[in-house]
Amino acid sequence: MSPADDVAQMQDFCTEIADLLRLPANIKTRTNELHRLFGRDVFGWNRINEFLRGRARRVDGWEKDYVRGILEQQREADLRAKAESHVAWLRSTVEQVREAGEELDGFDVAGLERALARVGARHRAVGHSGAEFDQRKWGR
Repeated sequence: MSPADDVAQMQDFCTEIADLLRLPANIKTRTNELHRLFGRDVFGWNRINEFLRGRARRVDGWEKDYVRGILEQQREADLRAKAESHVAWLRSTVEQVREAGEELDGFDVAGLERALARVGARHRAVGHSGAEFDQRKWGR
């Protein structure tokens, strides 16, 4: 990749991390939070500001690797939070069906409860089997 491509990619990485953290669009706030997240000993405040604005002259390989690792952690945490929210909703739905004593056509409440128990026991996102999972295939 050319240096300009590296800078653009690093800007994309930093912007995606800030979006996953649901930070406001204010560049100073984003820089402060990313500086805290990346570690104050790893990158200086100005360096992170350059990444976010796309004004870095060049990006070293270790910098991209470091930020890419943090991005993967944030994606995983976001996926886990969404899955936990969905599982909580499913559990409440199953509880409501049980309490109402309703019989729904084609709806296997016991099977759903077994599936939820397995997901809860593994403490990981629904359908996530580990390193081979690629969130980009599934959208956001």
